[in-house]
Amino acid sequence: MAFNRSRGASVLRQLARAWFAGLCVTALAACGGGLVPDDGASGSGVAVGPVARLEVQPSSLMLTAAGATRQLTVRAFDDQGREVPNPPLVFSSSLPSEISVDAKGLVRAESALGSTLLRISSGSVRAPVVTAIAAKPAEGVLLVADEQVVSQPVASPGNTAKFTGGRYRVTLSGVGLPTPGTLVM
Repeated sequence: MAFNRSRGASVLRQLARAWFAGLCVTALAACGGGLVPDDGASGSGVAVGPVARLEVQPSSLMLTAAGATRQLTVRAFDDQGREVPNPPLVFSSSLPSEISVDAKGLVRAESALGSTLLRISSGSVRAPVVTAIAAKPAEGVLLVADEQVVSQPVASPGNTAKFTGGRYRVTLSGVGLPTPGTLVM
């Protein structure tokens, strides 16, 4: 059986094209790109670029007992502001013996008292650092979750102190009216 040079070259070209197409798909997946529906209903897709920005919620957190947990939520966006679905994420804690974070962003207090900086990245893109503390608040302190803060604090009329000892007004949701002098965290 004789080797057909033109047929062999054609087969090699087809193999090279398939290899190149596979390489392109792999590169696109590795950089966090992909397709997302453009309107959520039609099923057509708009190309999404690599991750350019990460947003993390909450931006800081407090765990009030050893074993307490909170989930971080991370959203990734390309340089056009389009959300990147399922980006590869890496979570780390500066002091995992005090407060740890797993591969899915679940934060856990490993001790009753501690603090750490949580870092989240996707490739070379880093999210703003999340500060986490583990501490038991003093008796009588009113703990308020970020989601319950409706408006930013505004200095009360006649307030002369900044921060400690100052009086501020803030609108909260789902919290009963605290008695005067209650420390709100």
